[in-house]
Amino acid sequence: AKITEEQLHPLKKIPFGDMMIPIPHDFTPWTEIFKDEHKEQIEQIQKIDLMLLKEFDRVCRRICVGYFICGGSMLGYVRHGGFIPWDDDVDCGMMREDYNKFLAEAGKYLDTDKFFLQTRQSDPTIPYLFSKIRMNHTLYVTEYNRNRKFHKGICLDIFPFDYIPEDEKEQRNFMVEVKRHARRHHFIANRQKGDPPPEDVPKTARDRWYRFLGAAHRKLFRLIPLSVTQKQYDRFVTQYNGKAKELGLTMVGSFVPTYTWAKVDTLKPYKTIDFEGVQAMVPNKPEVFLEMQYGDYMTPPPSHLQIGHDLVEWSADWEKLD
Repeated sequence: AKITEEQLHPLKKIPFGDMMIPIPHDFTPWTEIFKDEHKEQIEQIQKIDLMLLKEFDRVCRRICVGYFICGGSMLGYVRHGGFIPWDDDVDCGMMREDYNKFLAEAGKYLDTDKFFLQTRQSDPTIPYLFSKIRMNHTLYVTEYNRNRKFHKGICLDIFPFDYIPEDEKEQRNFMVEVKRHARRHHFIANRQKGDPPPEDVPKTARDRWYRFLGAAHRKLFRLIPLSVTQKQYDRFVTQYNGKAKELGLTMVGSFVPTYTWAKVDTLKPYKTIDFEGVQAMVPNKPEVFLEMQYGDYMTPPPSHLQIGHDLVEWSADWEKLD
């Protein structure tokens, strides 16, 4: 790429591991920009995201449970007035008590012709330690899930939040153990991935041998139900919920896919807002929550980081969604 002296200098320094490295003043010539065709694709997916959010909100209110948009969805609401332009899903959090009630009762009220509540029970091979609502008649394939066999519709993520210790040392020790349980679960889940596509034929004896070993390896790990590591993980992360009042605990956290924490009075009471024309709930103090999670949340990331979730393929049968 052709660059000018003004794009190169003055050099900036950014953290890289445990050191600082110099980069050009303007690094966009070396990075991928969010293209118009990507924008059109994301806008179509976001239309379906709003259908998911509308149904989720309706069912939550029907069974009297609270929730709050979080992660990129809450960041988008505060910084962009709706979706982050390159975001392609909806993130919602729930206190564990509400989360359990939702999983137990939502099936009575969810429009199952259009929506699928994806849990460990309804779709046992999912690798996730949280739940999702998927849109039927859609497909959303990412690099992570492309060789896995479960419902892959466009989704809304539901993350349970649990009480965590107040003492910093106890909190650090607790998080070490949480991560250990999560790693154990994902170690098994990632070794249960689907077989290579039939058209991927080994060409050499060595390739055939490794293909045989891989198939045996996957078959062995598929004998271990993911419900086992899910229960172990859930049992550990929920251990403080029943004694939160007794211990005077004021903070809750969600641990996968990334650690997010907040004080309960930052979350509650939830507020109802308009999110792209759809009613939704947000935390009582969204800015406090976002500052904890992102730091300077009002400054957008560099252009090459303005991307979604490694989307490989997507589709939607719009006639069945109307």
